[in-house]
Amino acid sequence: MDTATTQAESTNCVSMPENTADAEIPLKITGEQTIRNSDALYRSLVESLDGGASLVVDLSEVQECDAVLLQLLYATRRSALERGRGFRIATMSPAVREEAIALGLDLADLVKGSYEGAVTGNGI
Repeated sequence: MDTATTQAESTNCVSMPENTADAEIPLKITGEQTIRNSDALYRSLVESLDGGASLVVDLSEVQECDAVLLQLLYATRRSALERGRGFRIATMSPAVREEAIALGLDLADLVKGSYEGAVTGNGI
């Protein structure tokens, strides 16, 4: 599968397929995902939502993250649900798990794709 890559910094990478007509859009997020490069991630997530399919996010290669990554994922999930699309995290790195634990979040619902409406506020 061919992928298009957006790279804001050498440690920040988001990859997704060029053809988004499939039922699911695999979105691979890698490297450093912190407030310093959140604009690039935000743009990639919005673009993915505009693709019209469900999102399946791979976080297995995220080396560093902060609360902004998790906030963007929750907002993306909410927006996907509002548009009648699915959203789930397929895999996550230890860095993502550790940040979620530090923030007191349980990402189990996002991983299995059954998260419904516990997040208040606007999506992206």
